[in-house]
Amino acid sequence: MPVAYAPLESTRLTRIIQALSDVRQNPQNLLMYNRTAKSNATDGEIIARYIQYNPVADIIADDERAVVYNTGKLSFESVAIPNVKRGSAIRQEQLNQLQSIAANSGIGNTAMADAGTLFTGWRNRELANLDLAVKQRMEAMIIGMQLDSFSYNRFGIQLSNVTWGMPADLKVTPAVTWDTPASADALTDILTVKRLASIRYGETYDRVTMSGAALIYMINQVATQNKMRFVLPPAVTPNILPLQNNDYMKNLISTYLNMEIEVYDGRYWQQNTDGTSTSVPFLPINKVILSSKADDNDASVMDLANAVVTESIVADAVDGSPVGSFGGPQFGPVAYTTLADAQLNPPGLTMWCVARAFPRKQRLQATSVLTVGTFSDVVPFTVPF
Repeated sequence: MPVAYAPLESTRLTRIIQALSDVRQNPQNLLMYNRTAKSNATDGEIIARYIQYNPVADIIADDERAVVYNTGKLSFESVAIPNVKRGSAIRQEQLNQLQSIAANSGIGNTAMADAGTLFTGWRNRELANLDLAVKQRMEAMIIGMQLDSFSYNRFGIQLSNVTWGMPADLKVTPAVTWDTPASADALTDILTVKRLASIRYGETYDRVTMSGAALIYMINQVATQNKMRFVLPPAVTPNILPLQNNDYMKNLISTYLNMEIEVYDGRYWQQNTDGTSTSVPFLPINKVILSSKADDNDASVMDLANAVVTESIVADAVDGSPVGSFGGPQFGPVAYTTLADAQLNPPGLTMWCVARAFPRKQRLQATSVLTVGTFSDVVPFTVPF
């Protein structure tokens, strides 16, 4: 690769992308991505899930033969490993600027040195944006796994209601939706699922993740406000509760449930086929996830399986590849550049970031989900008393 374009070579861009993958530097709104283990895996490990019920050990007397148990079975998934990919255009003006920087470097030209720093800063910002875009899609997929439902239909690929095998009795729709303040009982809904998971599956849920809208609907319910009598001092009555103070009410409800209440309103921008963009919540506002904090970053419970990126195989298999060398097969995410147009009309490059990954759920009952209504995210404050 010519010296001018060395800052855009594949090996260098991939090193920057993979350095950005440090979980400590991820944005705080990537809640589930940050608490999900990442595992490099072969294609076969991702498309086939290993199912095993691990029997308890036997007690064997001296000189007696122990029993050998079956080791489990493979359950093949119905979807292939998707590519998670985003591109960013490098325009002709920027390429000319890069060539000018290279031509004037090494001759004591302070202005060109400053321009080189600006170009490097721009490149790193673009890579950070591409890396974030890939992680945001992974975040949406992980949340789909925790909800046991994920669909996607854009640019030729269709994933229709992909599921991970969550037991049906852990997917609950309350009889009364949470936006019915006079008769809904969100706290009982949550505790009922928590108790069922404990008795039937041995799961101890200690965290509830919901949207801010769902929390406000919960606060507005007469049943919630009445039950705060059990955690309020005797002199305080529910009719003087600061219902508009979400943090205060969240803490009261957490005490009553003996579970952490986690509000997650993170969003990402998705471009539509007509060119417009839509702000989409990672967690649908009417979904509530129950989980255990002890399972965070435990690959034996759930993980994000990360495969070798096909681009790193193809590029190194072709002499003089326009993509450049990766130095061998690479696990994602990787970054590289390609021609924006094969006829150079107009001349330009595209910078890419790509990974091949899919979330896996080893313990199918590790999360449960409540679908609590079909309400809007514009929630009125109500005081039923």
